Amino acid sequence: MAALFAVACVVCGCDGPTLTRETFETLYVGQPADAVRRKLGEPTRRAEGVWVYVSEEPYYRRAEIHFDNGRVRKLEWSYDRPETPPGG
Repeated sequence: MAALFAVACVVCGCDGPTLTRETFETLYVGQPADAVRRKLGEPTRRAEGVWVYVSEEPYYRRAEIHFDNGRVRKLEWSYDRPETPPGG
Protein backbone atom coordinates (compact mmCIF):
# COMPACT_ATOMS: atom_id res chain seq x y z
CA MET A 1 0.00 0.00 0.00
CA ALA A 2 2.83 2.43 0.87
CA ALA A 3 4.48 1.69 -2.48
CA LEU A 4 1.24 2.50 -4.28
CA PHE A 5 1.00 5.82 -2.40
CA ALA A 6 4.61 6.66 -3.31
CA VAL A 7 3.95 5.92 -7.01
CA ALA A 8 0.78 8.03 -6.91
CA CYS A 9 2.73 10.94 -5.39
CA VAL A 10 5.37 10.76 -8.08
CA VAL A 11 2.75 10.64 -10.85
CA CYS A 12 0.57 13.39 -9.32
CA GLY A 13 3.43 15.52 -8.03
CA CYS A 14 2.13 15.65 -4.46
CA ASP A 15 4.44 15.99 -1.47
CA GLY A 16 2.46 13.79 0.90
CA PRO A 17 0.23 14.88 3.77
CA THR A 18 -0.41 18.60 4.14
CA LEU A 19 -0.55 20.44 7.45
CA THR A 20 -4.06 21.85 7.64
CA ARG A 21 -6.25 22.75 10.60
CA GLU A 22 -8.74 20.12 9.45
CA THR A 23 -6.12 17.37 9.51
CA PHE A 24 -4.72 18.62 12.82
CA GLU A 25 -8.18 18.44 14.39
CA THR A 26 -8.37 14.71 13.64
CA LEU A 27 -5.53 14.13 16.13
CA TYR A 28 -6.35 13.36 19.76
CA VAL A 29 -4.70 12.80 23.12
CA GLY A 30 -3.78 9.13 23.49
CA GLN A 31 -3.32 8.58 19.75
CA PRO A 32 -0.26 6.47 18.81
CA ALA A 33 2.71 8.24 17.20
CA ASP A 34 2.51 6.11 14.04
CA ALA A 35 -1.07 7.29 13.45
CA VAL A 36 0.12 10.91 13.69
CA ARG A 37 2.89 10.17 11.18
CA ARG A 38 0.37 8.63 8.76
CA LYS A 39 -1.81 11.75 8.93
CA LEU A 40 0.86 14.48 8.93
CA GLY A 41 3.93 12.77 7.49
CA GLU A 42 7.41 13.20 8.91
CA PRO A 43 7.81 16.16 11.28
CA THR A 44 9.82 19.23 10.33
CA ARG A 45 11.74 18.95 13.61
CA ARG A 46 11.96 16.44 16.44
CA ALA A 47 13.10 16.79 20.00
CA GLU A 48 12.73 14.21 22.71
CA GLY A 49 9.01 13.66 23.12
CA VAL A 50 8.00 16.50 20.76
CA TRP A 51 7.32 16.62 17.03
CA VAL A 52 7.01 19.99 15.30
CA TYR A 53 5.38 20.47 11.91
CA VAL A 54 5.74 23.78 10.06
CA SER A 55 4.24 24.89 6.76
CA GLU A 56 4.66 28.39 5.36
CA GLU A 57 2.47 28.22 2.25
CA PRO A 58 0.03 29.90 1.72
CA TYR A 59 0.46 31.18 5.30
CA TYR A 60 2.44 30.13 8.36
CA ARG A 61 1.06 27.10 10.24
CA ARG A 62 2.68 25.23 13.10
CA ALA A 63 1.65 22.10 14.97
CA GLU A 64 3.49 20.88 18.03
CA ILE A 65 2.68 17.37 19.24
CA HIS A 66 3.97 16.17 22.61
CA PHE A 67 4.29 12.45 23.28
CA ASP A 68 4.53 10.30 26.38
CA ASN A 69 5.33 6.60 25.92
CA GLY A 70 4.64 6.80 22.18
CA ARG A 71 1.18 8.38 22.55
CA VAL A 72 -0.03 11.96 22.12
CA ARG A 73 -0.04 13.81 25.44
CA LYS A 74 -0.62 17.39 24.26
CA LEU A 75 -1.51 19.16 20.97
CA GLU A 76 -0.73 22.78 20.06
CA TRP A 77 -1.71 24.66 16.89
CA SER A 78 -0.74 28.14 15.74
CA TYR A 79 -1.03 30.09 12.52
CA ASP A 80 -0.43 33.55 11.17
CA ARG A 81 -2.40 34.68 8.16
CA PRO A 82 -0.76 37.47 6.20
CA GLU A 83 -2.50 40.82 6.44
CA THR A 84 -4.65 41.78 3.49
CA PRO A 85 -3.07 44.74 1.71
CA PRO A 86 -5.12 47.95 1.70
CA GLY A 87 -7.69 47.92 -1.06
CA GLY A 88 -7.24 44.11 -1.42
